[in-house]
Amino acid sequence: AYRRADKLFVLGRDMLQLLEKRYELDSTRTIYIPHWSVVEPTSPKPIGESRFIKTWGIEGKFTVQYSGNMGLWHDIDSLVSVAHILQHEIDLRFVFIGDGIRKNAAMKLAASLGVTNIIWKDFSPINDLNESLSTCHVSIISLRSGLEGVAVPCKLYGILASGRAVVAQVPANSEIALTIEENNCGIIVEPNNHHGLAQALLHLKYNQQEVSEMGENAFSAYQAKYTVASAIDRLDKHLTTRQLSTK
Repeated sequence: AYRRADKLFVLGRDMLQLLEKRYELDSTRTIYIPHWSVVEPTSPKPIGESRFIKTWGIEGKFTVQYSGNMGLWHDIDSLVSVAHILQHEIDLRFVFIGDGIRKNAAMKLAASLGVTNIIWKDFSPINDLNESLSTCHVSIISLRSGLEGVAVPCKLYGILASGRAVVAQVPANSEIALTIEENNCGIIVEPNNHHGLAQALLHLKYNQQEVSEMGENAFSAYQAKYTVASAIDRLDKHLTTRQLSTK
């Protein structure tokens, strides 16, 4: 199927490398079009203005959020372990929003470790998504080792649109890592490095000016490159080129 296609669209630059290496495809036939945010705020919402602050009981807390699928490709157990490491930070809270096949096991692990600094929430309705994504200082992304070139967690783009700093526990050559590095909007930690992730979060907790700057960079990157309109423009450009060449 890949070889018979005129063009292949990919969501990550790491996918370009995988297609060339594993399938020996000509790079001129592959086109990179990054994902986009499904929420489109005109400006980031300060955490203090979120209506979930009081209902979630996180007033005055430095809040770290994971929002999205908790599936095979995401190491939720590692995030629980990091929460356990940081449990002595009484003014820090983790909020895990979503569902998936790894959620129950992660909740059981948290219970067995006696972790009390995690708040578990179900998926937010789409109309509340921007509100929930804004209810944190820092957002976490997880991608297991070996999945670079295979998956690009689209949760990144909602985080950028919400204007939040990103801490990504992902392979160093993944699209997520490339995006964070080039936009200076977060910190990258290798998968399975629990203490590295804990140290990254502590660094941000005690350097909140840096958190604010990363959040500003995140929102600027969203506006410049990751809106629905920009994705449509890129796709339309390549489809139009294809149609003209066949006439």
